[in-house]
Formats: sequence, structure tokens, C-alpha cells
Amino acid sequence: MKKHFKLVIVLLWMILIYFFSQQNVNESIRFSSVVTMLFTNILELLFPNSAFEQKYIHHIVRKLAHFTIYFILGVLVSYLLNVGKRKGKKIVFVAGVCCLLFAISDETLQLFIYGRGAQVSDVLIDISGASLGILYVYLKRKYF
Repeated sequence: MKKHFKLVIVLLWMILIYFFSQQNVNESIRFSSVVTMLFTNILELLFPNSAFEQKYIHHIVRKLAHFTIYFILGVLVSYLLNVGKRKGKKIVFVAGVCCLLFAISDETLQLFIYGRGAQVSDVLIDISGASLGILYVYLKRKYF
């Protein structure tokens, strides 16, 4: 039963990622602009004498979103596959391949959305986030 619950959580997270990817360019920019504004406001509170360029902050927010959402996917897939509990690093590799294939399919689907496109750099950011999530779970289970 516990395995089924983990699988459902992973699938729901993947659906959420696909939901964000299926937004057209206007919806995507609108959503990330709200997050950018909040992030910029926090930065201005922390560093009141600094000026922040909205377009640079917006770019960083979008790339951090890729990294973070895939970090969480890496963690969830790792728990589903019991990374760190099974023998060998083969499971770590399997989790990484699963996340990589999902990232590639996610970017490929964006080719069919108005104003969106696929970027290899986004796949690299995605797999970096997923890899860090997998490593986090592996090290946590191995040493703690």
C-alpha cells in the first residue's frame, strides 16, 4: 500500500510539472512574473540600497523553478525506488534516468505549445535539480 501511495505522489508531481509546461507563453510569463515580483520585493527589503533589474530576476526565478521542481521530483522518485536502502548504486542510476527521460519529454512537449520551445539548457537544469534531490535522499538514508 505504501508503495502505491508513493507512486501516486510521483505521478501527481509529474502531472503538475506537465501542467506548468503546457501553459502558453502568456500564461507562463504571467505566473512567473508574479513570483518575480514577490522575489524582487523580498530582495529590496533585504538590500534596500540596491537596484534589481526585473528581467534578470525574472530569468533567475524561471531557472530556479526548473531546478526546484525537479529537485522535488528527484526526491520523490528516490523514495519510490528506495534509493539508499537497496544494494548498489544501480537504483540511483535508475532514478536519474527516470528523471532525465521525464525532463526530455517535458521539454519536447513544449515544442507544441504556443510561444514555447524546448531548450537543452532547461533539461540540464532539470537533471541537475533531480540529481541533487536523488543525492540528498541517498546520503540521508546512507548516513542518517
